[in-house]
Amino acid sequence: MSRLPKLTRSWLLLGVLLVGMLIGASAATALEIGEKAPDFVLPGTTGEKISLSQFRG
Repeated sequence: MSRLPKLTRSWLLLGVLLVGMLIGASAATALEIGEKAPDFVLPGTTGEKISLSQFRG
């Protein structure tokens, strides 16, 4: 089985990444005005995990 040329593999990888991004973007739904944001967790600048729910109230 012959290997794909390097340029062809690059274009194939780019295509797969773009399709993945489009599928991921379509799965996200926008919030309506007045709706609560869903809770999420992100790393802080010092490595600790910070969630949106920590700031409620």
